[in-house]
Order: sequence, then C-alpha cells, then structure tokens
Amino acid sequence: MTSPYALLQQLINAGAVTQQSYATDSRYYGLPVLSLTSPAGAQVSYVSRRFIPPPEDFSLLQLYRVKQGDRVDTIAGTILGDPLLYWQVCDANLAVEPDDIVAEPGSFISITLPQGVPGS
Repeated sequence: MTSPYALLQQLINAGAVTQQSYATDSRYYGLPVLSLTSPAGAQVSYVSRRFIPPPEDFSLLQLYRVKQGDRVDTIAGTILGDPLLYWQVCDANLAVEPDDIVAEPGSFISITLPQGVPGS
C-alpha cells in the first residue's frame, strides 16, 4: 500500500496538485520547497534552511523595554498589530529562541519594519 505522503508527492510531481507557497507575512515566504529521497525510498519535502537576516537590513521603529512577564507574541500583537509577526521581532534581535529576548526585564529590544522596508 502506498503512503498518503507518497501519493500526494506523486500528485504534486504530476502537476495535479499545486504546492502552496507561504503567505507574504510568513518567515518562510520565498524559500524553495526541496525534496529528498529517504533510505527507504520515500520522497520527503521540506522548506530550505532560512538564515536570520543581518540587523542592518531592518529599519528601527522603536526600542521596547522588556517588562516582567512579557512574551514576544504579545509584544508583536501590541506594537505590530499581529502576534504571528513575533518572528520579525526575533529577527530584528538576532534571536533564534523567542524567549531569549524577553528573559531579562529592563533590557531593550528592537522593534523594526520588515526586512527591506525602508524607514523614514
């Protein structure tokens, strides 16, 4: 019996099902979907590796002083209007782990425009 993943991959390869790209506000937008063949012969699709952009690619909106109990998603929701944009706050602060940038109350973190959007 063929696995559902193998069937889906066959449909994608045949052009019967199109691969969905990520939304423009996703951190994965524009990254290619790659595939490899496992030792068992199964095709496995994955998103290529994403590197955090350099800080100079961002325009600063404001510095935010971290308060006790802050979470990156609530900061993004309050300031950027969408908690799912927490990854933009992480990128601006070179953080791989979101909790790292709010771990120290009183510290300042950068809130920026998205990569490539010029500031005033």
